[in-house]
Amino acid sequence: MYSSINDIKELYYRYLAFHNLTEEKLPFKIFRYLVYVFPLLLVANADEYIDTTEQMCLDYLIENFLKDSDTKEIDLLKNRVRILALEIDLWKEPFMNVLKKEIQNNNKIAEILLDNLIKIAKSSSNDVILNIISEDKENFISKVEKEVILEILSELGIIDKDFVKNKLKEIL
Repeated sequence: MYSSINDIKELYYRYLAFHNLTEEKLPFKIFRYLVYVFPLLLVANADEYIDTTEQMCLDYLIENFLKDSDTKEIDLLKNRVRILALEIDLWKEPFMNVLKKEIQNNNKIAEILLDNLIKIAKSSSNDVILNIISEDKENFISKVEKEVILEILSELGIIDKDFVKNKLKEIL
């Protein structure tokens, strides 16, 4: 539906129109963070279900992203993330296209994204039994989450960057 969108402002206005929102109801600043959080949703939803631990991790990361913001903005982003989680298939291509453009020449954002992808993946194994029996709960990342992370990094065109290769050695 929105696969040809590559510009964040265009995506922002299409998203507002789709949800019948105004700029006052969803400021651009919050939308930009929504774009940055989107790949985290893909990892959290790797098993097609975002469990409580993953949701708590998403909430924690959102609070860190907006640590200098008021609770209204934090709550707005949390709510928009929950709505976006229900619309992953609809928005995947345009959000990833825009994010790819946003991080193309910004290694700092790409590094933060990679660290957060790993944090989300480590928050839950996506398998209740493995969550219980895994001896290395802090470092366990399920096979499906690893595959989703690799797919995201490839889609964003950053899989061959040195910092990504080094970080991937730690988790693969």
